[in-house]
Amino acid sequence: MVVGTPVQASDSEVWAFKFTSAVYAERDTPLATDQNLRGNLGEHTTWVGHYQRGGQFAPTWTGYEYTVKLPFGQVIPSLQAATHGFVGGAITA
Repeated sequence: MVVGTPVQASDSEVWAFKFTSAVYAERDTPLATDQNLRGNLGEHTTWVGHYQRGGQFAPTWTGYEYTVKLPFGQVIPSLQAATHGFVGGAITA
Protein backbone atom coordinates (compact mmCIF):
# COMPACT_ATOMS: atom_id res chain seq x y z
CA MET A 1 0.00 0.00 0.00
CA VAL A 2 1.37 3.45 -0.95
CA VAL A 3 -0.33 6.66 0.12
CA GLY A 4 1.00 10.13 -0.78
CA THR A 5 -0.42 13.55 0.03
CA PRO A 6 1.21 16.91 -0.66
CA VAL A 7 0.83 19.36 2.25
CA GLN A 8 1.07 23.09 1.53
CA ALA A 9 3.62 24.65 3.94
CA SER A 10 3.67 28.11 2.29
CA ASP A 11 3.39 29.58 -1.19
CA SER A 12 6.96 28.52 -2.05
CA GLU A 13 7.32 25.25 -0.08
CA VAL A 14 5.41 22.00 -0.47
CA TRP A 15 5.96 18.95 1.72
CA ALA A 16 5.21 15.63 0.03
CA PHE A 17 4.69 12.53 2.19
CA LYS A 18 4.68 8.87 1.25
CA PHE A 19 3.76 5.97 3.53
CA THR A 20 4.60 2.42 2.52
CA SER A 21 3.69 -0.78 4.31
CA ALA A 22 4.73 -4.30 3.38
CA VAL A 23 4.36 -7.85 4.65
CA TYR A 24 7.04 -10.42 3.83
CA ALA A 25 6.28 -14.15 4.01
CA GLU A 26 9.01 -16.72 3.39
CA ARG A 27 8.97 -20.45 3.91
CA ASP A 28 11.79 -20.70 6.48
CA THR A 29 11.51 -17.38 8.37
CA PRO A 30 8.81 -15.76 10.52
CA LEU A 31 6.36 -13.31 8.98
CA ALA A 32 7.82 -9.79 8.73
CA THR A 33 6.26 -6.33 8.42
CA ASP A 34 7.88 -3.10 7.25
CA GLN A 35 6.38 0.42 7.61
CA ASN A 36 8.03 3.60 6.34
CA LEU A 37 7.04 7.26 6.27
CA ARG A 38 9.06 9.63 4.05
CA GLY A 39 8.74 13.38 3.78
CA ASN A 40 10.27 15.50 1.01
CA LEU A 41 10.66 19.27 0.87
CA GLY A 42 12.77 20.39 -2.07
CA GLU A 43 16.26 18.96 -1.60
CA HIS A 44 15.48 17.68 1.93
CA THR A 45 14.22 14.16 2.72
CA THR A 46 13.43 12.73 6.14
CA TRP A 47 12.13 9.30 7.06
CA VAL A 48 11.10 7.10 9.95
CA GLY A 49 10.44 3.38 9.76
CA HIS A 50 9.98 0.14 11.66
CA TYR A 51 10.67 -3.47 10.65
CA GLN A 52 9.42 -6.44 12.66
CA ARG A 53 10.32 -10.08 11.93
CA GLY A 54 8.63 -12.31 14.47
CA GLY A 55 10.35 -11.96 17.84
CA GLN A 56 13.80 -12.05 16.21
CA PHE A 57 14.50 -8.62 14.80
CA ALA A 58 12.70 -5.28 15.26
CA PRO A 59 14.68 -2.12 14.45
CA THR A 60 13.14 1.35 14.32
CA TRP A 61 15.07 4.00 12.38
CA THR A 62 15.08 7.60 11.27
CA GLY A 63 17.19 9.52 8.79
CA TYR A 64 17.83 12.68 6.82
CA GLU A 65 19.38 13.37 3.43
CA TYR A 66 20.10 16.46 1.38
CA THR A 67 20.42 16.43 -2.42
CA VAL A 68 23.10 18.72 -3.84
CA LYS A 69 22.49 19.26 -7.56
CA LEU A 70 25.63 19.78 -9.63
CA PRO A 71 26.06 20.50 -13.36
CA PHE A 72 27.24 16.92 -13.93
CA GLY A 73 24.92 15.04 -11.52
CA GLN A 74 24.09 15.12 -7.84
CA VAL A 75 25.63 14.29 -4.46
CA ILE A 76 23.46 13.08 -1.57
CA PRO A 77 24.92 13.06 1.96
CA SER A 78 22.73 11.25 4.49
CA LEU A 79 22.62 10.37 8.20
CA GLN A 80 20.73 7.48 9.78
CA ALA A 81 20.08 6.32 13.35
CA ALA A 82 18.33 3.17 14.53
CA THR A 83 17.59 1.28 17.68
CA HIS A 84 20.19 -1.16 19.03
CA GLY A 85 22.83 1.60 18.80
CA PHE A 86 23.17 1.99 15.04
CA VAL A 87 24.35 5.36 13.72
CA GLY A 88 25.57 5.72 10.16
CA GLY A 89 26.03 7.99 7.22
CA ALA A 90 26.63 7.82 3.52
CA ILE A 91 27.55 9.98 0.57
CA THR A 92 26.06 8.91 -2.74
CA ALA A 93 26.94 10.38 -6.13
